[in-house]
Amino acid sequence: MNGEVEGIQVLRGVAPASVVLFHIWGVVRKDRALTPFWLLLGDASYSLYLSHAHTATAFGMAWARLGLQHRLGNPVLVAATVISCIAVAFAGYLLFERPVMGFSRSLCRGLLRGVFRE
Repeated sequence: MNGEVEGIQVLRGVAPASVVLFHIWGVVRKDRALTPFWLLLGDASYSLYLSHAHTATAFGMAWARLGLQHRLGNPVLVAATVISCIAVAFAGYLLFERPVMGFSRSLCRGLLRGVFRE
């Protein structure tokens, strides 16, 4: 295997794992309040879980096609890929997941209201 493929494969595991570890570290340390970024990242974690592999693969392919690995190197690739994965997860959460959850909650409230009126 060449170094590009191995780097992307490592990134697929390291990026989500590091986000989870930093989040756990913030939760365990009760003396520190989580910032809004970490709270939003926690809310968007399912979107991150669902989208990170596809986003990292697409980003890595675009990076290689543009020839940036020779100009900027792998550390920049890793940082840019993590940022893009988080951005896609935020977009997925804010544009899809949160509205769908709100709709399902309101639908359930309406259904339960009809059941408990009697």
